[in-house]
Amino acid sequence: MIPGSRGPIVIDTGVFGARLTPSGRLLASRYRPVLEGRPAIISFVTVAELEYGARLAGWARTGSGAWRTR
Repeated sequence: MIPGSRGPIVIDTGVFGARLTPSGRLLASRYRPVLEGRPAIISFVTVAELEYGARLAGWARTGSGAWRTR
């Protein structure tokens, strides 16, 4: 990839999840310039970690994927 390119980007759980909670706003704001306007890709492992975190937080019933709309 060419430096400065705006192609797809793979995002890990911490960065993706930062925008989902108030405590993650600072981290999310730091990554915003890198992520804006780019297609985001997350791993199946990130999906599983987000589902697990959503269950622990009581955001949704098991397996409902409510974090996807946050």
